[in-house]
Amino acid sequence: MASSTDTIFMGANDAESIKGRQFSVSTTTPKPFQTTYFPSYEVKVGAYRNLDIEERPSLMYTIVLGGQHLLASFSACWLLPILMGFDPNTTLFFAGCRVPSFLGASAAFIAPVLSATQFSGPFGSSNPNIAIAQGGIFVTGLVYAAIGLLIHFFGTKYIKILMPPLVSGAVVMAIGLNLAGIGINNAASGQDGPWQACLAIICIGAFAAFGPGFTKQVPILLGLILSYAIAAIAGKATGRDLDWSVLDNAEWFAAPKFTTPVFDGNAIATILPAVIALLAENMGHVSSIGAIANRNLDGYLGRAFLGDAVATMVSALGGGAGVTTYAENIGTMAVTRVYSTSIFLVAAVFAILLSFIHKFGGVLRTIPNGIWGGVEIVLFGLIAITGARIWASNRVDLTDTRNLFIAAVPVILGSGMPSLPGGTLTLGSVKLDGIGMSAISALVLNFFIWVIPEALGMSQKE
Repeated sequence: MASSTDTIFMGANDAESIKGRQFSVSTTTPKPFQTTYFPSYEVKVGAYRNLDIEERPSLMYTIVLGGQHLLASFSACWLLPILMGFDPNTTLFFAGCRVPSFLGASAAFIAPVLSATQFSGPFGSSNPNIAIAQGGIFVTGLVYAAIGLLIHFFGTKYIKILMPPLVSGAVVMAIGLNLAGIGINNAASGQDGPWQACLAIICIGAFAAFGPGFTKQVPILLGLILSYAIAAIAGKATGRDLDWSVLDNAEWFAAPKFTTPVFDGNAIATILPAVIALLAENMGHVSSIGAIANRNLDGYLGRAFLGDAVATMVSALGGGAGVTTYAENIGTMAVTRVYSTSIFLVAAVFAILLSFIHKFGGVLRTIPNGIWGGVEIVLFGLIAITGARIWASNRVDLTDTRNLFIAAVPVILGSGMPSLPGGTLTLGSVKLDGIGMSAISALVLNFFIWVIPEALGMSQKE
């Protein structure tokens, strides 16, 4: 799930078309694996571009680049946990990294967490059932870790057969459409909501289309800041000032609020299918990083999954949201051409330090719902369109009726389920939301329409 926050995309140059589906194919041998999680770096003093994963620039430039990467991912790191009712400071505390990218709150968990906890409180309020969400996220991380270990020891072949771009694109699109109602409801809230939402969309679009230099890498963050400032000025002028009480009451410095998970069967069943989206986005991100860094990172995919999974479990144990890699950081690497993992260690340290400053959270809670609605419309729209981007960049053959069928059913399940009471469907003792239904249906349809017939030699291109 992805995008400005969490987008998922895969490089077309890394894909091979096989009977209407695409699979990433390794053509070169990667450099030897690092055998330790405490790597050493070759320091390139005076170098500012074209630094490989095992190299790093001077200390000062490393610190500057680390801060820039945190800035690139900051809007998602704060926005996504708030949407789920998590404490953003706590989630920021658990942000971190390992492969060349930043780990922060994942949009894949928004819909299942909201369904599992039945949370619909005002924007910025705390989710009273967050503990059962933590339990579901922890189990998801556990399953994710098991998959990562299997891929590490047995290779990536089978995961790419079971979950080709056709499947991952459909699930990603379903996630964006499933969340669309949240943005619309916030945009329509109150007297000022509609114009504030339009303002936010215009500001974000202006930075994305016309922003100079690095500003194009963080259009959501800068658009949010600009529209918030305009809304605050307009509120003063019209006598409908923003509510500053939350900011006034927030402490400057305080430890993040840590909570323990509660393991509930229904919540686990509802949240667990998010692992499909995590696998899809991480595969896409690792492929994309390899493409821009001119490195074949397929051999690291299992370790990437495992690192993401462990981070998700640790975050869930302490009260943070599930995490994933961010496309914003991949874009930043493409601009700077510095792929060293050392800069993400610095970004993680910055994130931990900022998590102790609660005034930041107070500022975010003063932003009106209309502004957030505009941001969400852009954000969730980007996630949905990213699904189409996966299909396009991997040349998925949508002229094949079988592919159309596999894609269509999950997308409609994902977008239509929120209309049901509670947004879930009860199957026996298990509740599944739109994301769960779309993920399971995509996997099952692909398995019976493509995988089994191909294994039996029965499948032919239409």
